[in-house]
Amino acid sequence: MTEVPPDRELFVGNIPSNIDERFLLHFLNGAMRHANLCHRNDTPCLSCQINSGNFAFVEMTDAEMANKCLNLNGILFLNARIKVGRPKKYAGPFVVTKTWQELMGEGLTIDAVLDSEKEKVNRELFVGNTTPEMTDQMLRDFLGAAMESVGLNIMEGNPITLCELFGKYAFIELRTPRETTNALNLNNIPFMGSNLQITRPSKWQGKFEPHSNWEHILARFNMKPEEFQLGQILNPAVIAATPTDKLVEGDDINVVKAELAQVKRALEITRVQLDEANKKSEARKEQLVSLNKKWAEGKTELTEKKHELAKVKGEAGKKPDFDMDVDSRFEAQELRRKHEETQGMLRGVTESLVKATEKLQNERKARKSLEMQLSKSSGFVLQMEPDEEAAKSETSSQPASGIDFASLRAEMNTDGTHAATAPVLETPKAGSNDVEMDDDEPKLDSLKEFLSKTPKTNIDWNAGATPGSEVSASRGRDRGGVRLCRLLISCPIMSGQDASDVQGMAGKYNLGGYIKVGKPGFIVVEGLEFNCDIFMDNMERQKKKYANAGKILERSGRAFPMELVKLDGGSADADFRKAVESVGLKDKLDVAVSG
Repeated sequence: MTEVPPDRELFVGNIPSNIDERFLLHFLNGAMRHANLCHRNDTPCLSCQINSGNFAFVEMTDAEMANKCLNLNGILFLNARIKVGRPKKYAGPFVVTKTWQELMGEGLTIDAVLDSEKEKVNRELFVGNTTPEMTDQMLRDFLGAAMESVGLNIMEGNPITLCELFGKYAFIELRTPRETTNALNLNNIPFMGSNLQITRPSKWQGKFEPHSNWEHILARFNMKPEEFQLGQILNPAVIAATPTDKLVEGDDINVVKAELAQVKRALEITRVQLDEANKKSEARKEQLVSLNKKWAEGKTELTEKKHELAKVKGEAGKKPDFDMDVDSRFEAQELRRKHEETQGMLRGVTESLVKATEKLQNERKARKSLEMQLSKSSGFVLQMEPDEEAAKSETSSQPASGIDFASLRAEMNTDGTHAATAPVLETPKAGSNDVEMDDDEPKLDSLKEFLSKTPKTNIDWNAGATPGSEVSASRGRDRGGVRLCRLLISCPIMSGQDASDVQGMAGKYNLGGYIKVGKPGFIVVEGLEFNCDIFMDNMERQKKKYANAGKILERSGRAFPMELVKLDGGSADADFRKAVESVGLKDKLDVAVSG
């Protein structure tokens, strides 16, 4: 994670273990939208970094959103109440915020997170009679494991979040006040030849709480201290008879109701996120099917060009080299160049299809992980998959369109020159944990195997081209049959830094074209329709306002460079208008300028 300004960074503590970073980001963004702390389509939490100590650092879009996110302090997240606060390096002004319970008008639960400085003393304990041989980690792991063994913790994981050892004594900090009270029952527990004394610190001003000692806890299991082995799980129901427990009566029932209400809100937030992920997954599937059809069209074109090249080679092979005239040689070279161009285009389509397929599989894995986490933590089982009968009928109504990669490789390897010089890339096979794909979707292993057997082409499409020269040159090449998308995007003002950011984003999707800085700013890109749609979707999510000014689809060769070129200087406006006019977007540009 790169260096983040302190006013845009937040500390999130007490998170459960084995949590995915993307899962935590989805939950925080969904909670802020649910509490109306941001607009419904905003994504205030940009990234996060989870550390091994059950805490994370989250990067926000700006300082204002960071201040609003502080109101999530105390929200219930997978049976744990997370803490949201400023990191230690923050030196800005103090901001008055509320806890999640205060923000949503809910009653405080037993383990609710209050003001961090005031309630910290309720989660601290003093540990005396330690020895120099002990370390912070050893003491933390031992006491946490002992609490889990006899059922003194209220949730999974080590309840001790911090341990500081000072020679003959130490201080420990626990997750919740309830677990802190339960930990008093560890008093007089033996560890490394010493009986530890566990009490409240001297600065604690609360009431005395009756509790048992370690030997009393083991006596309820009919065990002696020397018979206890760390790691064995005892029956936690026996602990219910300790003096610290109370019957759920009167006001305690309201506390339980408040906890159930918060769990219900958390489930609603997670369910909405699962629904959104399911919709995106279905949309990605449709895009993959469409891209698969385009890939098949490119295969057909490649086969036709191969036959033409084979025919010319056959005719040229029957004549001696000295009898071949200049026209025949030029025609053979031209057909070979067209074959390489078509092969390169097919490889580019395949690479895009591989990226989209991997992204779909990752989304499905994330969705499965969300369902499993939700089922384990709350006991609810969400049925997010479609009905089996509906799926069968849909599958039967749509025939699968497969691709014969073996025959395609055999056809392409007929050219001895390319077969001898093509680099072979080792592609790892898919593991057993890959997400299963539908019959109408391209197989990821087959696509990767095709890429490993397909030679790369080193073709400079527009060497030394200018906005006026590359249009005529590219139109002269016979590359029809590939459906390209030309997209015109406008924004109120575009600086040089904005142009650099857009260039980097366009490079990820293999888009080329031109970008004009100034007021107003314009962008025109060219590439596959699938890549253009994803690029426009990402542009609309940016803080700066970008608008779709026009879009056309055409089966033709490339008219723009392979990379996004920034136009500046006195002739920038004329060059950009000339480039836009060459692809039929002049009317769209005039409307955007006048509007």
